[in-house]
Amino acid sequence: MGKRRFLGWGATLVVAAALAVFWFAGTPLLTWYYLHGLTHADEADREGWVKRLVALDFEAVPGLLDCLKGDDERGCENVAAALTALIDAWPPQDPRRAELALRLESAYARCSPPGQRAALDVAGLFLKGDPPERSADLLAALQRLLTASARAAEPGHRPRALALAALLLPRTPKDTDWEVYRQLARFGLKDGEAPNRHRAARLTLHPAVRADQRLLQDVLPLVRDPSPLVRRVALLSVGSEEELISEDDLLPLLHDADDEVRRLCEAALRGRGLKETHIQLGRLLTDPRARVRLDVLQHLHEADDLHPEVWLQRLSQDRAAAVRAGAIRYAFDTAIDLGERLRQMAESDPDETVRQNARDLQELQRRRQR
Repeated sequence: MGKRRFLGWGATLVVAAALAVFWFAGTPLLTWYYLHGLTHADEADREGWVKRLVALDFEAVPGLLDCLKGDDERGCENVAAALTALIDAWPPQDPRRAELALRLESAYARCSPPGQRAALDVAGLFLKGDPPERSADLLAALQRLLTASARAAEPGHRPRALALAALLLPRTPKDTDWEVYRQLARFGLKDGEAPNRHRAARLTLHPAVRADQRLLQDVLPLVRDPSPLVRRVALLSVGSEEELISEDDLLPLLHDADDEVRRLCEAALRGRGLKETHIQLGRLLTDPRARVRLDVLQHLHEADDLHPEVWLQRLSQDRAAAVRAGAIRYAFDTAIDLGERLRQMAESDPDETVRQNARDLQELQRRRQR
């Protein structure tokens, strides 16, 4: 009887101990189970596992970040979806957001390449919403994360790092080291993907980033980028830099295939003090059709400030012989001196008719001087 009672008490203690273990370890076990389900879920099943983890709140965060060490692309994307859902579940000024940002930045170096890409995707979410999170600790954590991502050679990191930089830039304190933004822009401007060049060019619109004139030199070729979106931002960045890009370099963009590029080009020229008549002549002068370029001659008398000799000098160097000859005839009729350029044309112009016209004008000028 005593032995039976002893065994009964023993069984009760075992059950109690098991219940205690489950009670104290239940959440970690559930977290592990949910994380395993999430990282192996396909797109159809992912939402259910995300909801289970969100219900665990911040207790799910350490495990989620640990999963970003894995090399499975889909698994890391699923983790990013769960972290996104957690951020969305917390109000913008909730301290859990800042704590998650700190932990994300701390874990970044130990993440796999797909895990780092997922981390960068999540990082930008802290700066979205109304109002966006602005705590000093969170911004500092994201700044460190951006710096770490800028050093990575992984191609997939660059668009995400540039996107994060664009969100951080307007919220960055003035005493920040801006070199990380310049570094991202420098590599992004030469990227083979147009969206990355576009993002990088946009960074150069910020006064602190564009203070490096060497960086603007890298923007300059992009005014003729194949992508109209890139050309637009490049013009916004360097169009007003008179020492960097001349009016002669801008004028051909008046014929750009993109309406907005043409508008931005006109705005840049007006910003340099050019009047509508100058812009119209510039448009004619750079037209791909020789007969249209010749129309410049018909407008040189329309305003006193057009300085015909300047436009004739340009026409005298046109690639079409008919346009060069037209410039000489106009100079002949209006007694405008083309100076050294006339002598060059008389001696070495590739077209015989142009050379002869130049010699005739030289002879006329000699007679006038007698």
